[in-house]
Amino acid sequence: MLSLRPRLPLFGALSAVLTLGIWSCKDKGKGITDPVDEKPVASVSVTPATVAISAGDTVRFRATVHDADGAELAGRRITWSSSTQPVATVDSTGLATGVAEGQATITASAEGRSATAALGVARAQDPNVVAGGDIGSAGGSVGTADVGITIPAGGLTGTTKIEILKAEAPIEEFGANGVTSTYLLRGFPTDRDVDVRVRLKVTGTLSDQSYVGLSVPVVRSSTDSTEIEPGLLMREARDSAGYLVATVPVRGQGSGASPSAGAQGAPATTGGLPGLLDGMLGGISAVRADTVPGGHFVIVSWGEPRAQLLAKVSRAAKLMEDARVTLLGMGYSLNHRTRWPIEVRVYPREGVYGVFAQQLPFPLDPNTGWFELYTWAFNEPDMPGTAIHEFYHLVQARYTRTLTGPQRSEYLWVKEAASTWIEEKAPETIGVFRNTFYRGQRANL
Repeated sequence: MLSLRPRLPLFGALSAVLTLGIWSCKDKGKGITDPVDEKPVASVSVTPATVAISAGDTVRFRATVHDADGAELAGRRITWSSSTQPVATVDSTGLATGVAEGQATITASAEGRSATAALGVARAQDPNVVAGGDIGSAGGSVGTADVGITIPAGGLTGTTKIEILKAEAPIEEFGANGVTSTYLLRGFPTDRDVDVRVRLKVTGTLSDQSYVGLSVPVVRSSTDSTEIEPGLLMREARDSAGYLVATVPVRGQGSGASPSAGAQGAPATTGGLPGLLDGMLGGISAVRADTVPGGHFVIVSWGEPRAQLLAKVSRAAKLMEDARVTLLGMGYSLNHRTRWPIEVRVYPREGVYGVFAQQLPFPLDPNTGWFELYTWAFNEPDMPGTAIHEFYHLVQARYTRTLTGPQRSEYLWVKEAASTWIEEKAPETIGVFRNTFYRGQRANL
């Protein structure tokens, strides 16, 4: 049976199909996109190329990637890294943060190509800094109207940033006798002493003698323990038009490093104590220094009315001289100490009866030692035993001066047991072996 439906030519049907196909390819609304640019990365650039910030601050780096023709390529993954993370860190977006003083290289990488930027980090500005500056081998000064320090030529071997900071607390040992504000020093070398001329504005009343004190780490031997804690170097000062002026030896303590402060036995390091930095400076007045006949002791006293102190100064002189004569008579030698007289400080302080202090670093120098006898204990019956006990620590320094901190810790019980035993040899002894712990160790001597 014949169909009456008209037929289309073959080429006409194909044309219609092709036409529809072409229109479909052009219809981007159906989800078809242009192909991604797959050109390889030829180079990376980073901006800023060089930048300086302070510790705690941030800076954002930006990286751009290019093809071989120099055209910028978008959408490429970039990774970031820091060469020195203790100095500066950088996150995945290129945001760098200063951590500590120093230099770091910041690197941006993409598909095997990389570029770098130089980041310098300065120490964060301390709001307590009142004066500071760079001082070189030629010497120099920094300061304000209230405080100043001068470093002589040759005191520093290279250019160093020296700073003076306002201290948050007074020097405890000075008590009400403090007559200046207190300050902290920072930036001094840790391998040697630097003689520094100090100028402190007087804010109190001057009388008798005046001193400038510098806090330093010391090994403080008492009747019960040996600890590292702040001690006090004291240098007699003169009054110069309303300022106390003196020269003190300053040794850097690592600007705040704090190794085991207060722990039994001293660490073998010169590191400082919390808040000490390279030393706390302050001035004191109403001090009296009395040299004992014979030239072996100078009694430096303060903190009580002069009439009360005079009796204790006289008592301290007799007890220390008795201790020296007694121990020499027993055959002990003191020729390891070459600098005389030795200071005996008499002032108010709670706690033990007295101590023998030696300044760090290790090995300890017997010539840096001094004694402290506290005013509250002078009426105690075993004060004579305390005097010879502490003097015996000076005798022991002949044998212990080369010991490191850990070695001193191991030797502690022997040192203290022997010193407690020696109390019985004091001419005015009450004949009591006081320390119960070391009494138990006596059989091991």
